[in-house]
Amino acid sequence: MSSPKNGNPWLTALLILLLGGWGLTTFYFYQRLKKVDHQLATVVLRSDSTPTRPVVWNEQETAPPLSATALDRIFITASQKAAPSVVFIKGTGTGRRYVPWGWDWFWGGGYYLEEAIVSSGSGVIIHPKGYIVTNYHVVKNAENVYVIFPDSKKEYPAHLVGTDPSTDIALLKVERDNLPAIPMGNSDSVRIGQWVLAIGNPFNLTSSVTAGIVSAKGRRIDVNSNSPFSIESFIQTDAAINPGNSGGALVDLHGKLVGINTAILSKTGSYIGYGFAVPINIVRKVVEDLIEFGFVQRAFIPAHFKDVDDDLIARLGEPVQGIFVINIPRGSLAGREGLHQGDIIIAIDGHPVRNRAEFDERLALRRPGDRVPVTVLRNGQKTTLTLTLTNAHGQPTLARPLKAVTSKILGARIRKPTLAERERLGIRAGVVLEKMKKGSYLRNLGVPEGAVLYAIDTHVINDPEEVDRILNRKSGRVLFKLIYPDGSIHTISGFLMDGR
Repeated sequence: MSSPKNGNPWLTALLILLLGGWGLTTFYFYQRLKKVDHQLATVVLRSDSTPTRPVVWNEQETAPPLSATALDRIFITASQKAAPSVVFIKGTGTGRRYVPWGWDWFWGGGYYLEEAIVSSGSGVIIHPKGYIVTNYHVVKNAENVYVIFPDSKKEYPAHLVGTDPSTDIALLKVERDNLPAIPMGNSDSVRIGQWVLAIGNPFNLTSSVTAGIVSAKGRRIDVNSNSPFSIESFIQTDAAINPGNSGGALVDLHGKLVGINTAILSKTGSYIGYGFAVPINIVRKVVEDLIEFGFVQRAFIPAHFKDVDDDLIARLGEPVQGIFVINIPRGSLAGREGLHQGDIIIAIDGHPVRNRAEFDERLALRRPGDRVPVTVLRNGQKTTLTLTLTNAHGQPTLARPLKAVTSKILGARIRKPTLAERERLGIRAGVVLEKMKKGSYLRNLGVPEGAVLYAIDTHVINDPEEVDRILNRKSGRVLFKLIYPDGSIHTISGFLMDGR
């Protein structure tokens, strides 16, 4: 009986070759896939959205590029440098509120209720010899002003050097030397997004500091609409500014003053994220004028302007930012020096002008008689003119204090309106009421300073000396016709007693 035969050697060899080929092919494609994955990873790392070198995380490196400790030191140092220069301002006085009788429309008269007035806010020491800046609205109704410094609870009486309602700035002087004056910054160098600190001394709490960023520049919110020639080109910040902080300091991270905190935008009266400060470059110019002249030397380009709006851009067919020249009065110096109706002012003194707020800010830094380069867009071409700035009377010279008379009956100084005031309000007659005394007649009736009295009953007023002559001949009910600084027209009924 024979034994079984071995398998076919050729078949065995073929199977070995097939298995070997399959193994080599699998290994080859595996290596190719690894190479493709590596190439894809390299492409991702070298894309525009990620670094070309992979980031290696080191668990020991937990601090950010600027450590929280270093940032703390910056804020602390800035606060320590600026806070000693911020003071508490208190104003006191008395006022009278008119309370009519129930039948006042028929019988006339009424009575005045005497009331105490107390105002408060913050201020900033700007000179070691006692000069302090605050807001005009903090002290405007005060008969006596006091300053309390952070190093003392003593109240120092302050002298009111001067005020500028159009920028809401007031300058005080106290008899004290070697005060810690705050270092001055440059508001032109302030940039949107940079850190700032708002420092106040509200309610005599001895320094309150908040931090935020600059949200915008050149903001106009019409908070000074009752002031003639209102200048609003605010620095907007989200650093919290609350009641009592008015007149305080807005400083950069070097502790330098870049603005005077002035207003908040709120429907509740409390801070909700929008604070506004007067740029320090404007404040510096106002202070210099108040010390040298006793009033602010306001500069003008004698023409009428408006912001470039969407309708004008549609007519031009291209996006433009600037100030449109509506009209140039006949004989205007600006017209003689080459400014044309229809020009668009896009820069003053090399600084871009995008809106009326920035336009007013550039002029607020100058004085009458200054010659400044003005870049205009005319028929699609840029042209640079050199214009001479004028005072409110249209003259290229420094303004002089206007001659005024004092009305004993109304308890106010009265003067003729300037050319700029007449053009702005559209009047040819009338007199301007200034410096109303405590308990003065029209002040008790709620008339603001800067209002124009243009008629008493049917008598149109053309000269300040006419006012008392007309009133001396009257008794009983009198109608005062006025134009307030914001342009609104008012008729106020008063009652004059014999023997006044």
